[in-house]
Amino acid sequence: MDQITQQQNEIKTLKLYGSNLKDFIRYLKICSNYIVDITLNINSNSINTTFMDPASISLISFSFDSSRFIEYDYKNDIKITFNLKDFLKPIKLKKDSAMVIEIKNDRVYYTIDNLKFNLCLIDPENEKDQKIPELNFKAIIKDINNDLIKDLKNFVKSSNETITFKILNNEFILDSKNETNTISLKVLDLNNEYNLKSKFSQHYLKALFKHLNKNDDLKVYFDNDYPLKIDLNNNFKFILAPRVETN
Repeated sequence: MDQITQQQNEIKTLKLYGSNLKDFIRYLKICSNYIVDITLNINSNSINTTFMDPASISLISFSFDSSRFIEYDYKNDIKITFNLKDFLKPIKLKKDSAMVIEIKNDRVYYTIDNLKFNLCLIDPENEKDQKIPELNFKAIIKDINNDLIKDLKNFVKSSNETITFKILNNEFILDSKNETNTISLKVLDLNNEYNLKSKFSQHYLKALFKHLNKNDDLKVYFDNDYPLKIDLNNNFKFILAPRVETN
C-alpha cells in the first residue's frame, strides 16, 4: 500500500449536491458495467478517468469539472483506486441529496445525507495511463433531440445481439437482425455524401444507453467497419470496437 500511504491526506474534502451529484454518480454507474475497480485522477481542474474494459472492446473516458463541486479541497494531483460496485452499492439519491467525500490514509469516506460509508483504497493492477486513440470519422451525428434519445434507448434495449449503424441515401438508420426477426429505426435525415455501415455489440451499447437522460447532449461518430464513438455532454466519451464479419 506504499502508493496509497504516500498520497494520504493530500485531498481533504469533496462535496457535490443535486443534479451535479446525480451526473457524477450516473457516470460512475455507467463505468461499473465495464470494470470492477476504477482509478480516478484528481487534479486542480477535474476528477477524471480513462480505461478499457478487460476484453479491450470498449474504452471510456470522462472528466468531471472541479467547478461543479460545492467544495473542492485540492492540494496535489493524486490517483485513487477502489472497487466501484462496492462504492455504489449503498448509494440511494434523493432530489436534493448532498454527498461529501473525504480521502485519508488508505480509505475513502463518504456521507450521503445522514448515512456514512467508507471503503478501502487499493493499489491499481496497471498504473499505465490509458490514452484515447486518434480516430477520424466520415459520419458525425449531432442533432439528436429528446424524443430521439428515448427512441434510441428503447431500440437498443429491445435489439438482438448485434446492432448495425448505417447511413444509406442520407438516412441514419439502426437495425438489428437474427434468424427470426428484424428491428429497424430511422433516426433522422442527414446531408452526408457517404453510405456507411458498422456493426456493434448490443450488450456493450445497452450498458451505456440505459443511463441516458432525455436532456443529454449526445453525439454519435462512426464509419465503415470502424469504431463507434459516443460523446455525452462533451465530457464523457465511449468508444466501441466494431464487429467485423469474417468468412
